[in-house]
Amino acid sequence: MSYEQIIEFIVPIVLGVLGMPLIQWIKQKLGIEDRWALLLALGVSFALAVGALALAGAFSGLVWSADAFFKMSGLVFSAAQLAYRLLNP
Repeated sequence: MSYEQIIEFIVPIVLGVLGMPLIQWIKQKLGIEDRWALLLALGVSFALAVGALALAGAFSGLVWSADAFFKMSGLVFSAAQLAYRLLNP
């Protein structure tokens, strides 16, 4: 695994774990639950994926594309969901 691949994998996971408290804070402030909470998590994950693309691109030269965006979004969302499930059993 090359340096670039490691960066492209680690950055969205870190942003997803750090984004989980943001999602929780927004949910509490707006009183969102159930299906809307999941949609909020997806929306925040998409927003954080843009940041992940920018960071990964700055360090590894990742090219912006729809494929890279959805890959980053999936990793951010998965990391946020995993962090939530581990901290809130």
